[in-house]
Amino acid sequence: MIPLKLIVEGIYSYQERQTIDYIALTNVGLFGIFGAVGSGKSSILEAITYALYGETERLNARDRRAYNMMNLKSNRSYIELDFINFDNRTFKITREFK
Repeated sequence: MIPLKLIVEGIYSYQERQTIDYIALTNVGLFGIFGAVGSGKSSILEAITYALYGETERLNARDRRAYNMMNLKSNRSYIELDFINFDNRTFKITREFK
């Protein structure tokens, strides 16, 4: 899976909509999540995992605890992930919950 774009809103520290465009990096064969301690890197990885699988290790779907990802000042959470798979096909996944 090669990420192209990630949009998050209302997830952990990302109260406002944020778009992360990976195309410039992935076009030259790179991928990275960079930032200072506490800048939200783990939140990005968890958002990608949740988009792909509908659950994460901390937020198991059987427990129905996705609301724990939600920013407490938001009334909804939204994740959108565009990626390319091993067959070079492009996909878009969206997850939204209140």
